[in-house]
Amino acid sequence: MNLQDNRRGGDMGGGLALIDAASSLLAKRKSDVPQGFIGKLFALATPEDVQHCDAEELASIAERSWSFLAERRPGTPKIRFEPLSGRRGISALEIVNDDMPFLVDSVVGELNSRGLEIRLFVHPVFLVERDAAAAPGVKASSTSTLREWMVQASVPSSCMRSRPSSPRFAAAYKTGSPCSLGCATSSPR
Repeated sequence: MNLQDNRRGGDMGGGLALIDAASSLLAKRKSDVPQGFIGKLFALATPEDVQHCDAEELASIAERSWSFLAERRPGTPKIRFEPLSGRRGISALEIVNDDMPFLVDSVVGELNSRGLEIRLFVHPVFLVERDAAAAPGVKASSTSTLREWMVQASVPSSCMRSRPSSPRFAAAYKTGSPCSLGCATSSPR
């Protein structure tokens, strides 16, 4: 994966130290998360969002995000909504999609329309190269061909009456049409 240059500015009110500590934790675990991924994932996060987490939580989010990003068929949105382990009452909404205009606005608008408090929201764009079968793993490439957008949003579980992993939600992002999340029990993967 060629991680695009998302520059971090300032010290993020202590956020950089948290991100660096999380990166160190991943290195000690010998995780399959590439060095530098966590910095790119959280590079544009607001200090207030990052400070809701400790280094262990950021490291876990990075591992989840890498695992989720690793396999996706281009042209097909991938959406997951699940409780975060170790964070009682908090769930993660994760989306990977081809990069296109208004994705952030659409997701934030949908969450806000439901009155959800967004506790962490990151939305990097990664440059990736995948094999024809979208095999597990994202290949390193200096001539990456795909721009893939990822969102990682943490929201209170109790507020989510319907699952963003519903087929209607996925269809709306694939077609760009407005949606109401609707209820579903399975995630299109």
